[in-house]
Amino acid sequence: MLEKIMYFDLGKLNWKGWLLFLVTCGLFIGACVFVAIGMEQGADVVLESRASKKLFGLIGIFASAAFFAGVRIVLENLGISIHREESGPQELPAARSKADRSNPEGFHIVETDFDGQHRYFATLLPHDEVFASGLPPEAILGEFTRGPQMLTYEAFEQNPQFIEFLADTIRKHVSSCPGLIDAMQRQQDGFIDILDDRTPATSNGVLQADLIGRVEIKRGEMIGFRASPQYRLMTANGFMQLDPWLKERLVAELTAIANRQPS
Repeated sequence: MLEKIMYFDLGKLNWKGWLLFLVTCGLFIGACVFVAIGMEQGADVVLESRASKKLFGLIGIFASAAFFAGVRIVLENLGISIHREESGPQELPAARSKADRSNPEGFHIVETDFDGQHRYFATLLPHDEVFASGLPPEAILGEFTRGPQMLTYEAFEQNPQFIEFLADTIRKHVSSCPGLIDAMQRQQDGFIDILDDRTPATSNGVLQADLIGRVEIKRGEMIGFRASPQYRLMTANGFMQLDPWLKERLVAELTAIANRQPS
């Protein structure tokens, strides 16, 4: 909770974030007014000592912060971001790529000096390939804005260019995915959800942040793929976990782009 408050940046909020912020401020102000009226009228709220006033003020501040952070987590798990989408980063020159930190979740962290700042980008490409070829914008999954010590979904800003590339790659290869072929033959018509494998097995349905997209099928054949705009590469349940077959195709496509060769 304290980390959310310390690293909170109003400048990155979209209209949903500002609405949540203003509602939170309204609740805090309303609570203060309620306490003030109670003191003035001698009602049930009695604050006789200076220490009591400070205590109630601190409680109001932390309750407001908890409300804001709690609603933010719920919204992000539903795939609703309160932050502005930023344009994707430019290609990073290979010579400026400084360090690689492999992560147990299957991605690599590339530290680079970019625009005079230390920045930390996530990619599926290994460091030796990044060093040799550079890191094209499509291969940048996103950025950890608070450094390598905080590899959490709160600190992660996904790259719209990678999201678009991911959708194009799935659209190109998903009809040949062994798991999907079996599902299409069983279902014949309708839609098949492409889910992130991090999705917990629950009876409460699928979180929108874990829905990568939907494949439309007719008579057992794929006729289209629709990417979900609410999909998030990283949530409280972890980083993206693709079907292994699709992940192999994705890495191959990214490698081809990094090497500037057609796949």
